[in-house]
Amino acid sequence: MKMIIMETLRLHPPTKRISRAGATLGWTRFFKPTLEVADIQAVHQSPQYGHNPAKFDPMRFHPSRGLEQPELFPFGYGRLSCPAALWAPIGAALIVAKVAQQLKGGTYGLIAGPRIGDRGGWEGWEVINSSCHESVAAI
Repeated sequence: MKMIIMETLRLHPPTKRISRAGATLGWTRFFKPTLEVADIQAVHQSPQYGHNPAKFDPMRFHPSRGLEQPELFPFGYGRLSCPAALWAPIGAALIVAKVAQQLKGGTYGLIAGPRIGDRGGWEGWEVINSSCHESVAAI
């Protein structure tokens, strides 16, 4: 489950870009402010994460691959990081594990929405009862 969550956060980071005011010193910071932007999504989809970084492959994080994996930054970094950074991946793993457990029996199915991620990225996703095609939960 950990590798699935890590790969999901790598491909679909909730924080795609981090912007910070630059460290301009002196009076020029008021007249010529600088903005530094870290493109988290671009970093997470770079070749540093192994072969075919655009493909969903949770096994890329398995120790047997022997790859030295760079750190993930799905919730930002430093003073502008998300307060949920420590517990959100664990919470997501518990939710995914429970959904996967229910889908195993063949009674339930998952209808994927048009996209994933961002603030409205879960619209249209549903867990359904396959035997009667009735919606069990809209996500």
